[in-house]
Amino acid sequence: MGHVYLVDDDHEIRLHLGNMLRQLGYRVSIFHSAVEFLNTAIKTSPSTLVLDMRMPGMSGLELLNALAELNWEIPVIYMSGESHTQEIIDAMKGGAVDFFWMPSAALPKSDSQKSMNCINRSAAKSSIFFH
Repeated sequence: MGHVYLVDDDHEIRLHLGNMLRQLGYRVSIFHSAVEFLNTAIKTSPSTLVLDMRMPGMSGLELLNALAELNWEIPVIYMSGESHTQEIIDAMKGGAVDFFWMPSAALPKSDSQKSMNCINRSAAKSSIFFH
């Protein structure tokens, strides 16, 4: 299927979304911060980065800029439960391929499905991009 890097500071989100992605057949690498991702992630392709917009320390937007400096081209999907409109606009202008509101166990199944559809679309783009 492909590889998904999941970066989020919320343990429950990492657990919930990581499990959903694995059930869909993705290989998943989970990181609790943008800094951890930068220090330990190994490039894999095709892959997609699912990234929390707001995290302590380095934000998702700052990570996207750091990846650009490293010439690491990867489709990025932002997720957030509390972003402002301007942050979303900046993310999309910065090269993100999509954005979705943070899934949680409390959300209706249809909202979680929308998140998975977003990731599936990005994975398809990643596959085309890397082959």
